[in-house]
Amino acid sequence: MFFNWFNFGKKKKTDESIEIKDIENNSIPNEKQTTSISQEATKTIDQIKEDQMIVDWEDKNYKIVPHFRIHELLWLPSWRVYHIPSEEEKIELIKTAEAMEKIRIFLDMPISIHCWIRPVKTNAPGTKWHKKNYNKFIGSKSKQSAHIYGKAVDFHVHGHQGPEECAKIRRKLFPKLEEWNIRMENIYGGWIHIDRNPVGINRFYIP
Repeated sequence: MFFNWFNFGKKKKTDESIEIKDIENNSIPNEKQTTSISQEATKTIDQIKEDQMIVDWEDKNYKIVPHFRIHELLWLPSWRVYHIPSEEEKIELIKTAEAMEKIRIFLDMPISIHCWIRPVKTNAPGTKWHKKNYNKFIGSKSKQSAHIYGKAVDFHVHGHQGPEECAKIRRKLFPKLEEWNIRMENIYGGWIHIDRNPVGINRFYIP
C-alpha cells in the first residue's frame, strides 16, 4: 500500500496542539545506557499498579519514564492548570508514557508535548475549571477520544516542525506501529498524534 506522506488527504484539524509552544522536554539521558526497545517486556496490570503506587504524582518534575515528566502528562495548556488523575487514569497515563518513551528512544531526538490527557471532568479543585470539560473546550467533538483517558499524545519533534517535517516523522514511525501496539493519525498538520485505542481497520488511520 502506498501512502502520500506529505499530503495526508490535506485534512485540517482544529486543536490547541498547534498553538502551544511553552511545553518542551529537553531531558536527554545517555542513550547508550538504554537497553534495546525490542527487549522490553510488556508489563502486567499488576506491575503498572505497582509503578503507579511509587510515582510521586504531586511532583510535576517527577520523571514517569526517563524522558517525560508528570508535567507533560497532566498539564492542560489552554487553561494552564494541572489535572489530578483518577487511579484508572494513572494506569493509562503510565502505559502511554512507556509508549512515548519507545518513540523518543527510537527517534533519538527531543520531543515537545502539545497535549496529553484532555479530561471531560477536570479535577482541579480551587480553580474555575474544576469539573469542566477540557476536551470539549479545546474543540474536540469526539466523546471517545483517547485523550480523554490519557491514552493519546499530540507532539512534535525538535527540528521537525511544520506539516512537511511531521510527515517525515510519521514515515519513520509507521513501520513500528504494530510492534509498539499503537495507532497514529493520518493527517496533514504540524503535530503527530499517537494513541493506544483499539485498532480498527488500520493503525495508520484518518480520524
